[in-house]
Amino acid sequence: MNGAKKTLMDNKVFSDLVAAYGADPQRWPENRRPEAMAYAETADGRRLIAQAAPLDFTLSAYRLRDPSAMLNAKIMAQAKAQTTRRRWIVRYGLGAGMIGISLAGALTGAVAVINLTPPPALTLGDTLTAFGNLQTENEMTEETK
Repeated sequence: MNGAKKTLMDNKVFSDLVAAYGADPQRWPENRRPEAMAYAETADGRRLIAQAAPLDFTLSAYRLRDPSAMLNAKIMAQAKAQTTRRRWIVRYGLGAGMIGISLAGALTGAVAVINLTPPPALTLGDTLTAFGNLQTENEMTEETK
């Protein structure tokens, strides 16, 4: 052994890690941190960290301004308008839907009653066939006269 620290990380992987997470080792992923810390002690590692440090400082110093009162009022007005519109849709849209469902149920019930009700009973006489009534001999003779 020559005493040099052996790491599984190369310049490309460490460069990508520093570009993604910054120069602060506390932001690096836990599973890659030991390898990255070992590589950070090399000359290339120190150079990459030194290049990323100013950007880290700039990003950490940036603060967002509080939103203006006008923006806040505009957001609240839009939220109220959307809530009002949603309430209208729920109130009248669901009511119309319930009316439609009720009418469909009534129609289905009516069709079921019509189809399932047996036909009226037929009085069967001596002369009734599937094609109609047969004429008796008296009726036939009367027609021929």
